[in-house]
Order: sequence, then structure tokens, then C-alpha cells
Amino acid sequence: MSLRVTGNTSKTVLAVISALVLVVIIGFSYRQWQQYRQSNQSAVESERVQDEVNGLLAAMLDAETGQRGYLVTGQERYLEPYRRATQAIPGRLANLESALAGRPNETANLRRLNQLVELKLAELRRTIELRRSAGLQPALDVVLSDQGQRTMDEIRALVLALESRESAVRAAASAEGEAAAQTALLVTTGGALLLMFFFAAGLEPIASPSDGAGRKSRWLSYGAALLATLAATLLRMMLTPLVGPTALPFILYFPAVLFAAWYGGFRPGVVSIVFSTIAAAYYFSAPQTAIRVELLIFVLVGFGMALLSNSQRLALQRADAAEQAERAERRRFEITLSSIGDAVIATDAAGSIVFANEVAQRLTAWPAAEIGGRHLDEVFRIVNETTRETVESPVAKVLRMGTVVGLANHTILLARDGSEMPIDDSGAPIRGEDGDIQGTVMVFREIAERKAAEKELERTAAQTREARDWLARVLASIGDAVIATDGRGSVLFLNAVAESLTGWTAAEANGKPLEQVFVISNANTGAAVESVVAKALREGQVQELQNQTVLTAKDGRRIPINDSAAPIRDQSGTVTGVVLVFRDVTRSEQAEQELRERELRFRQLAGSMPQVVWTATADGTWDYVNERWTELTGYNLEEAQAGHFRKEMPPEDAEAFARAEAEGLRTGTPYTLECRFLRRADGNLRWQLVRCVPICDQKGTVLRWYCSSTDIHEQKRAEEEMRFRAQELEAVLDATPVFLWITRDPDCREVTGNRAANQLLGVPPGTNVSTSGKNGMPATVTRFKADGSEYQVEELPLQQAAALKKAVQDAEIEFRFADGRRVFTVGNVAPLFDAAHRVRGCVGAFMDITERKLAQEALIRANEDLNQFAFAASHDLQEPLRMITTYSQLLVNGFRDRLPEEAELCVNFITQGTSRMRTLLADLLAYTQVGADGDPTEMVDLGAICRKAIDNLQTALQESHGEVRLEPLPVVRGHGAHFLQLFQNLIGNAVKYRAGEPPRIQISSAYEGGEWRVAVADNGIGIEPQYYQRIFGVFKRLHGRSIPGTGIGLAICQRVVERYGGRIWVESEPGKGSTFYFTIPAARGPEA
Repeated sequence: MSLRVTGNTSKTVLAVISALVLVVIIGFSYRQWQQYRQSNQSAVESERVQDEVNGLLAAMLDAETGQRGYLVTGQERYLEPYRRATQAIPGRLANLESALAGRPNETANLRRLNQLVELKLAELRRTIELRRSAGLQPALDVVLSDQGQRTMDEIRALVLALESRESAVRAAASAEGEAAAQTALLVTTGGALLLMFFFAAGLEPIASPSDGAGRKSRWLSYGAALLATLAATLLRMMLTPLVGPTALPFILYFPAVLFAAWYGGFRPGVVSIVFSTIAAAYYFSAPQTAIRVELLIFVLVGFGMALLSNSQRLALQRADAAEQAERAERRRFEITLSSIGDAVIATDAAGSIVFANEVAQRLTAWPAAEIGGRHLDEVFRIVNETTRETVESPVAKVLRMGTVVGLANHTILLARDGSEMPIDDSGAPIRGEDGDIQGTVMVFREIAERKAAEKELERTAAQTREARDWLARVLASIGDAVIATDGRGSVLFLNAVAESLTGWTAAEANGKPLEQVFVISNANTGAAVESVVAKALREGQVQELQNQTVLTAKDGRRIPINDSAAPIRDQSGTVTGVVLVFRDVTRSEQAEQELRERELRFRQLAGSMPQVVWTATADGTWDYVNERWTELTGYNLEEAQAGHFRKEMPPEDAEAFARAEAEGLRTGTPYTLECRFLRRADGNLRWQLVRCVPICDQKGTVLRWYCSSTDIHEQKRAEEEMRFRAQELEAVLDATPVFLWITRDPDCREVTGNRAANQLLGVPPGTNVSTSGKNGMPATVTRFKADGSEYQVEELPLQQAAALKKAVQDAEIEFRFADGRRVFTVGNVAPLFDAAHRVRGCVGAFMDITERKLAQEALIRANEDLNQFAFAASHDLQEPLRMITTYSQLLVNGFRDRLPEEAELCVNFITQGTSRMRTLLADLLAYTQVGADGDPTEMVDLGAICRKAIDNLQTALQESHGEVRLEPLPVVRGHGAHFLQLFQNLIGNAVKYRAGEPPRIQISSAYEGGEWRVAVADNGIGIEPQYYQRIFGVFKRLHGRSIPGTGIGLAICQRVVERYGGRIWVESEPGKGSTFYFTIPAARGPEA
């Protein structure tokens, strides 16, 4: 290691200063550019404000001009400037507000300007509307009021004030930008001149000249010149916004010329001058005579700078080359001394240390930073090993005697850290060209290891003798046969096992060739096999026998063996013999044969299985795959071992497979996972169930892994489909407004509802609302039957369906809540059966019929009130009517001769009116009594009832010569009086509304879908289609009083039919008769 410190301190300092100057120039220029840019932006914004203000004022004037033109002429085309201006003014105001967004001091003025503009536009609109509606004079009155003129004057004043302020802002911004540009120019110019000074002082801005500096390629030299010129041009362009396009056009090209000449030489400097001149003249010079003078000065100064820089470069190269040569020579000397394995110390003529290699520093315990310059006696202290007296330094002897000297034996070096070590050394003088001693070099080494080695050698010899005896005993006692030979392959040693297997004793075999004692051949072919000992002697490496090798003993026995041979080497690595180890593998071969047979049976079984099967060694290496694996993945065993199939698995599946496999190998326990393999046949991913089981020995150590993979893709798809269907069903159940309850046990202990059902009961989702369950129905809810009694648990529809094992239809449940609410529901419940037809649960669906139920109750109450009123009215009115009729008849009969004719006629009218009134009241009473009876309690023969009605109408039929043809009619459940009234009204109407011919009436019936349809057809005058529904209303008559009647007959018919759950309608054609149909639920089928 050299103790002399050299360097280019001055160059480093200049480089640092130059870098700082360049950073300052760039930073300051950037800051001034930012200031210039901000000032320019401020000026642009001020100009934008002025433009918007002027545009707004112009638009207002256009609007006013269009308004005046229209007021004077009254023609719409003069309003075109007004319309364009009113469309543009909002945009102008918005742009002005955006431009002044960063100036809060203008907010009040902008708000006032908006108000004035709106006021002016309102005045313009008002005058235009007055001109249109009232004429010219009212509009001129508004204009001559001068309100608009005052508003416009205020607008102009605000605009002028705003323009004045923006002009001041713009002027200040321009001044700031100009100051920033001048400052940047001054800093850039000064920095450039300072950098030129550093170049002239010998600065190397890019890289220090080296041995290859003078051998730079022309492309590199001229390229550097062009790049320097381009950089100067770009920098000057960046400064153009600050200094202007023509100020100081050549100032930045001087450093470029200086750099080009220094880096590449004079010619690249000239190239830089030429291109700098062209660039400056093209981009930054004005066509004036002064520019030509500047150009001439630049060329002359540039040539001078190029010559100066080139000369300085050459001088630096020569000086640096000399310094590099000296440094290289010194470095070679230092490397040579440092690479010596011994310690080396060099001193000058006075004995001061000038060099010490790392070994010397380590032995003396003096670091490199402290050892240099110290006297040798201070560092290298030596004493006699026995007497401990100081020994004269060999350097002192060399300086005194001028010859090479060495230390005496038994010398000890005392290190700085207090350690001691035996050494030997020598010293030699260093002479100059004139033969004078200029210094010394001392070489010494630690010999503690050598002394220790000598003692160790003696001890090793004794140990070797003991080891030889011990090795002989070991070889004799090991279970394998061992034969040792010399370098020629002659037998030197046989242990007892080898004697037993070969049939040779150690004494007989000693000295004989190994091939005579160790006779081997191939078990299958019987051919001789080359001895592994011969191979080991020839190749010098460990050798092993091939399989199926047989040893032929001296007595002719053939013994299957396996063996290995290793060369015996001496200390120099030369092979001096071979040790052969072999063993009888008869039992092992039998076990292997049995194992091979088991493996064959396993592979036959695995090959015939439909599942994928593979096996792996204890460390997880795959060693077998069946055909199903190859059919599935398309990969053979080698490709499976390479893991190709893993790359085609989904990343999450491959990660899970690797994680399960690693965990199984780590714990030695079976593992199972589901993953997807790519099926090669169609390119689809298939779900597989992978199971891997370890085979362990008696100690629990894993010997092999047996793995299978079963295709569960369809099962996974079915599971996914079931999950989707379940989610779909759950979504449908939650979305339906019907109340749904479901139980999955036959005892209905767990009952849950859908969203609508839970909202009805006010319970969260999933709540068990079974009364017999652990949660139960909320205490605030009570359930009632249709008859008003409370449900018992066993009477609930769900429990009934589960107990009866059949569906429950039209079950009504009324829910009564603590807050007084009542909710009426009706629904059906169906049991759920398993494969053995055992009830597993029930499903109930109920609809909210609260509105219908409440409406029915209200209707029932109204009907009851109506019936009571009608009954009371008809009953109470009968007595006055009878009195009127009686006294009218008495008046006519008792005073007939004394009554004037007109009075008699009036009394007759009274009698007839009261008679009609009594008939009407009777019909009205009959209409109200139709629905008053309870449920049907008897079977009614419609045929017998119809014949009775015909008998009641016999007089009318005879008078009209009418005929009724009656077909067989069914037996239904109901009240006979109701059906008698029904047939009597229908047949009576057929007689009353007959045409010119005698009435012909036909009554028939037909069974359709669980009900009877009865038809009453006639040949009467018929009915217009528009009256098909009207005729069934109360008091609805189509023929006035020309045909007698009250208008209640058909209403009674409809009430009777609907009373028993049927319906009634008419089919008719004017002039061709009518057919009235009605249906009645069947009490029994048509066969009955």
C-alpha cells in the first residue's frame, strides 16, 4: 500500500465552482423567467378584461341602436342588432366575471355593473313591448324620461374606471417583466464570462484527459462540437423571452467554442465557430452593419479561444501522461510488494518507513494511516527468544554494511498490541543510479506455524501408526466385504466378509491380481464385467457396479452383489491404490422383485381405473401417472414433473394445489382439495377432487404418496346451479308482495317468512315465528279465524296441512296487533314430502285481503241498513196507500152520480197510481229480501219451480196465446222462492215484451265446468246491444209506460243469481227475440 497522496485538487475545486456557477445561472434564470411569465400572464389577463369590457359596452350600444331603430320605424328587422346584442351580453358578463375572479376588489363594481346592465336591458324590453302594444308615443315617453340615459352613463363610467385600472395593472406587469428580462440577461452574461475564465484557467468540464484523450474518434470530437453549439443555441432561445431576439447574440457561443476546442482540438473548435456564426446570424441577429462587426469580432475571438484551448489541452495531456506513467510505475511496484506473501517494509536512507504492505501492517499491528514516516526501530522491535535481549535491526546492518543481511535464529517480533511471534527475515539496500544507498527493503515472515508444523509432524507420525492399526480393525469388523489393492491392482487386504464371499483367505489373496480373486460377470448374459477397481485406477474417481452383477466365488458359488470402489491418494494426489466395498444383495434383490411385482399390479389397477392416478416419492417428486392423467391434461410423466399443467390452472387453484401439497409434505398427513385442471381435449377447465395419501413405514416415515383425482365438474355445476336457484328463489320470495311462511320440519317448530311476512309481523329476517318453536310469534300479534274465534296452535293452516298430509285451501287468518291494526289474509298451504312420501315441512302463501274484507263488511252493513229501510218503507207505506185506494173507491162508488166527469177521471187516476205504487213497493220488498236469507239449506228442483212459475202466469199466457217449452232442468241448492221469482220475472218479461206474433218461450240447461247454465229464449221485440247492462239496474225501463212494469224485475233476477255465486246476461238482436242466460253452481254432476 502506497503512503504517498496525489490528486488534482485544483481541478476538482474549479469543477465544483463551475458546477455551482452553472446551477446559480440556471436557478436564477428560471426564477426570473417565472417572474417574467407571471408578469406576462397578468398583462394578458388585463388585456382580456379590457377586451371583455369594450365588447360589453359595444353590445349595449348595439342593443340600444336596434331599440331606437325599431321605435322609430316599427319594423322588426331593425331589432336584429338588439337580438344579437342581448344574446351576447350574458356571455360577455360571464367572461368578465371569470377574468376578474382573482381580484376581490372588483367584486362590488362587477355586481353593480350586472345590475345596471339588467336594468338597461329591462328598459329596452319595456319600450319595445310598449311600441308593439301601445304605439310609438308611450314608448317615447319612457325613452324621454332619461332613466335609460342615466343608466347608460353610469355603465360607461364603470367601464372607463375598470379600463383605467386594468391599463395601470398592465403597465406595471410589463415593467416587471422587462426588469426580470434585464436581470436574467445580466446574470447569464456574467456567468458565461466567469465560466470562460475557468476554462482558460485549465478547467476540464466533462472528463479529465486520459491516455486515450488524444485518440478520440473524429465522430466523437466533431459531434461534441455540434452538441455544444446546439446547447448554446437552445439556451439562447430560452432566454429570448427575457432579453429579446437580437440582444447579445454571440455571448453564449464563446463557451461552446472553448469546450469544442478543448475536447476535440482546433479543428472541432473551428467547426463550432462556423455553426455558431450561422446559428447566431439566422436566429438572433438583425440585418444591420453593427451585427457584421459583432460577427467579425466573434470569429476572431473564437479562433483565439480555439487555439488557446487546444494548446492548453495538449499541455494538460502531456503533463497528465507523464503523471500517469509515474503513477502506473509506482502502482506496479506497490502491487508487486503487496502481493508478496511475506511482510515487506521499505525505508529511506534515514531508516524512516515509506512503504509497508498489508502483511507487515498485520504482523506489527500498525495501521497504514500511522505507520508511514515512523522510524523502523519504533515499529519493528525484535528480541532474542531465549535471552529477551534486543536484537539489532537488519536495516541498520544493511545501512552500515551495504550488503544483504539476515536475522539470527530464535528471533521474536514484539507487535504494537503486545503479541509476540517468531520470525525470520532479511534486508537489502536500495541503490540509486549512482550506486548510493537511497533506502532499504526488509522482508520477514512469521514462522510460528512452521515450528508448530514440525512438532505436529512428529505427533502425526505416531497417530498415523495408531490409525493404521485402528483402520485394520474397523475394516475387519464392518458388515460389508472390503478389499484393498495397491496402485497396480494387486490385493493387499481382505476382511472376514470378503474372505467369506470370495472363498479366498487374506494370506492366499495377498499379492494376487484382483481379477483372480474378485471374479464378476453379468447375471443375465454371463459376460465378464470390467472391475470397478480397474476403472478407479484408470479414471481416479469413485466407481460403482452396474445392476445385475454376479460374483463367482473360489468354490463356484454365484452371489449377486453391488459394489463401489474409491481411489486411495497420497498427499500429492497420486492414486496409490483402491478400496473396494461390496455386499451380498440376494435378499435385497428378492425384496426388489416382490416390490416390482406389487408396483406392476398397482399400475395395472391404476391404468384400469376411471379416475386420474399418480404417485410420488417421499419428497413429492412425481414418478408415475396413469393413462387417465394423460387423457385429461395431455401431458406425460416428464411434462407433469416439469409442472406444465400447473401453468394452465387458474392462479388461485395452482396456489391452493401447491399450498396443500407443501403442507402434506411438511406434516406427512393426507390432504384433499378441489381444483380445476385444463382438459386438453376441448380446452375447458374441469373441477377435480384431489386426494393424496402417504404410505408410511412402522416408524411413521413417509415412503411414497398415492394420489387420485375424480372429475366432479358436473357435481360442481349442479351445486352452483342449486345455489343460483336457491338465491333466485329467495330473491323471488322476498320480492313478491304475498306473505309466505315455510317450515322444514313436520312439527312446524321452525317457521320463517319472506320479507313481506316479516314486515307484516315486525320481526327481523330469519326469525322463527312458530308458536311451538323456541322464539314464537311476537306477543303483540294475535291470530283469528274467519268466524272471529282465536286460532289454537293445532288449528293453524301450516299445522293442519302437516297433520293431514294434504293441502289446505282458502284458509283465512286475521292478524290483530296491539296498536289496533287488523290485517285480513287468505291463502293456501301445501305440505312438502320426501322420497318416502313423509311430510318434511309445509309452505303457505297468503294474500292481504284487508281492503276487500273491510269493504265487504261495510257493504254488508249498508245492505242490512238498506234492507231494513226498504222493509220499513214498504210496510209503513202500504197502510196509507190502502187508505187512499179505499176512500177513492168509496168516493167513486158512493158519489158516482154526483161527481163531475173530470172529478171522476181524477179519482180513477189516483186509484191507478196507488195501485202501481203498491206493486212497486211489493217488488222493492221482494228485491231487498232476496239476500236476507241465510245459506242454502235445501235442494231445489228447478224444473218443478219453473212449472209453478208457468202456472202462476197462465192467465197472461192464455191472453197472449203464448207457449212455453220446458226442457229438463237440474237440481240445485238454494231457496225455492228465490228461483220461483227468477223464472216468473223472466217468463213474464218474455210475455210482456212480445212482438206481433204470440210469444214462444224455450227453457233449457247445460252443465259446464262445475256449474249449470240455464237459458230462457223468446221471440219478442229484442234489445239493442247498448242496453245489455242497463236493463239489470233498479228502476231501469226502456219503454216508459207503454208497457206496464216497475223496472225492478231484472234487478231481482240478477240479485237472485249473484246470491248463489252465479251470473246473468242477455244475448239479443232487435226484432229477433232475446235469450237470457244465468249460471248456478252445481250441487252434483250431470249424471246425478
